[in-house]
Amino acid sequence: MDDFYPKIISSSTNYPIKNVIIFMLLGALIGLMLSFFIPPVYEAVSIITTNMEISPTGTVNELMYDSQINYISHLAYHPPVLKELFDLEAEKGHYLNDTEFVYEETSVERALMNTILKYRHTDPGIAARVVTTWGKLLYDALLQAYPHGVLVSEAKSRLDRIDSCVNCENANLTAFCANLTEEDIERINEEAKQTILIETELSLGLTREINISSYQPAFVPEEPLRFTRGSLILSGNFIGLLLAIVFNEIIPNRRK
Repeated sequence: MDDFYPKIISSSTNYPIKNVIIFMLLGALIGLMLSFFIPPVYEAVSIITTNMEISPTGTVNELMYDSQINYISHLAYHPPVLKELFDLEAEKGHYLNDTEFVYEETSVERALMNTILKYRHTDPGIAARVVTTWGKLLYDALLQAYPHGVLVSEAKSRLDRIDSCVNCENANLTAFCANLTEEDIERINEEAKQTILIETELSLGLTREINISSYQPAFVPEEPLRFTRGSLILSGNFIGLLLAIVFNEIIPNRRK
């Protein structure tokens, strides 16, 4: 079998550049035509800002900090938040689908202390409205959950303190531990456990160390994210180039 040399890199063949030009022009024309039928997609952004104090004593370390900030991203899709958002949008005649919203139309990113909510739509005004409402609902939910998170954190601290007293040797007892009776220990343990049981679900997993600082509503995006006329024309141009190369290699009676 003869060795195969692609014509585009072969010096012994006059490469049919006319086919390349024709295919690229056709591809660009098709891209232009598609731009009249495929609407551009816009992306609007809302930002939740959080702070968390890292304790030099090691009570709150960087790993715990990252875990809490990343957890905010998970709470962006908290079912009650999404349900209220969907209900508000339905009142405006814009019906959101849960699966499409989570997997196709939105994304949540972490940037340092910021949780960035993104929503994509063919109408830039709708994109900005939806993500602004989403950000505000999440922000309100976090503010409502935070006091419950503080109660849970304090209850766990009381349990740790009581546990330290129980396991501490008599010679190292603090004044607090020394004044505790068996009844006091049992009462404090029971109260703390009840608080944790009741408040944990309401806390949404937040702790007292995190601070929900602010939220930033979205601006109406001016530039499309994708499916712009220029990008469709360029894509058609590139696909035309690839098709021309393939065509020039496979048309009959061209190989020598």
